[in-house]
Amino acid sequence: MDSARHFQLISTTTTKKENPFAEEKNENLVEESDNDESNMKAKTEFSSVGKQTFLIKMQTQNENHNEWFKEDLKNLSFGVFFQINFLSNGEKLPKDLNKIEKEPILLDFNQIATKFFSNKFSFKVLNNDWTPFDQKDESKITSNGFSMKQNILRINNPLNLRSLSCKVHIDLKIQGMSTFNILMRTFEKFDNEEAYIIQYRKEGFCESTRLYVLLGKIDKNEFIFVKKCEIPLLSIPQQLASEDFLNIIAEVLDFGNDRIYIFTYLNDKLSKPFKLKYENLLIPVFENFQLYFMGNGDDTYIKSLLVEIFDRKDFFSEKENKNVCNKCKNCVIF
Repeated sequence: MDSARHFQLISTTTTKKENPFAEEKNENLVEESDNDESNMKAKTEFSSVGKQTFLIKMQTQNENHNEWFKEDLKNLSFGVFFQINFLSNGEKLPKDLNKIEKEPILLDFNQIATKFFSNKFSFKVLNNDWTPFDQKDESKITSNGFSMKQNILRINNPLNLRSLSCKVHIDLKIQGMSTFNILMRTFEKFDNEEAYIIQYRKEGFCESTRLYVLLGKIDKNEFIFVKKCEIPLLSIPQQLASEDFLNIIAEVLDFGNDRIYIFTYLNDKLSKPFKLKYENLLIPVFENFQLYFMGNGDDTYIKSLLVEIFDRKDFFSEKENKNVCNKCKNCVIF
């Protein structure tokens, strides 16, 4: 799979440069994905100890990238890393379950208790043993997807982004006062300094709904949100007005270093995405980790989940070539 070419689809095809939200002067909200990266930088100061750790890890990653890249490709390949559809297709399971070919269970779930304020979030996994998520169990699949209310999902496959990058694509349905959380670069105890969390927070009901995207970093066993951006609802979908359901497609590009991109589509993938880009903010992690997804509040449903692996150098090279003449690749078109 040509991962770089695949990710070109994220860019909008329109050439219109209007930005209806310019009056808000929000540095994290932009319209075009091919804008200069400096327009979307978000910097957060580290402590003296944290800054030293950040610089050492960034230097180590840059110096060892080529060697790590060759080694990591032996264990992981570009393309789909994990994929699941939680929506019911209406088909009934056979009565004799023994006739179904057993597939390896790659997803677990557990229950959680959560505690959060406007700028802090913490949680506790309630059960010692995780429950394997079996897609063949009809009780877990609904027409809306899998309910994430006070639940946490864990992908069992270990992921390593010391030299690779990943894209997490999630199709969500949020109702009432609820949040959905994506937990990245974290170990089993959820307390390592590289861990970070992305939270989609729905506040209000029906026409009064407001949607926020928050980014948090670990600090003393809880996540402190360091960035918050409101995503304007340009129009109220019928399902939001009548049933208080907001459909969200979230895409997170974790480049494995200090940089992440967050793309948010409202209602469907055909809509124009809101894009956030952060750098000089996160600490790279060189060990294997697992991905976690959590929901709390009134109700949140996850309809599908896709994780892909790609090469960040290939990704940015493809982006840079879009601004270069196709004939000689030397002259830059301004």
